[in-house]
Amino acid sequence: MKEGLNAYQTYGMTETVSHIAIAAFEEGELMYKPLPEVEIGQDSRGALWIKSAMSNYQTIQTNDLVELHEGKRFSWLGRADFVINTGGIKLHPEILESKIESSIQPFFPNHSYFFYGAPDEKLGQKLILAIESLGPETEKAENLQRVLKEVLHKYEIPKEIRLIPEFKRTRTGKINRPKTIQTIT
Repeated sequence: MKEGLNAYQTYGMTETVSHIAIAAFEEGELMYKPLPEVEIGQDSRGALWIKSAMSNYQTIQTNDLVELHEGKRFSWLGRADFVINTGGIKLHPEILESKIESSIQPFFPNHSYFFYGAPDEKLGQKLILAIESLGPETEKAENLQRVLKEVLHKYEIPKEIRLIPEFKRTRTGKINRPKTIQTIT
């Protein structure tokens, strides 16, 4: 754990009406440990399922892709419906977004952004980075693209950076990726 920091993040779902796992903030990825009497597993896609008292011991299937680890722990990879298949390589946008956070801030401080896959004849989908930006900031985007080539694996580098004036959002303020993507294409 980071020195002086004693913080935790929980994993929960509306369907369970509660949080079902907890992870300590440490160096590296968050490793969630299910709470007592919470049973977890994966479906054929690698998506998490949960069974607990909160679900009346009925299995609840999530759309969250996870990696299971020893000791009944799991790490969250991202949403199954957001996975980008580019040239046969599956990319998890949420992981990429986390990887570039410190690189994007100098160019686009406090701007919202996300990765998505756009149709591509050769690759199936090409990786695009969408940034919410009101002004024509193409020079910043070009400089960011150069930095991303140093930070990301060659298959993780976006083919394009698209500056979008306004993202669509849910009632709770979260980015509505599908609706935003519809306005882009």
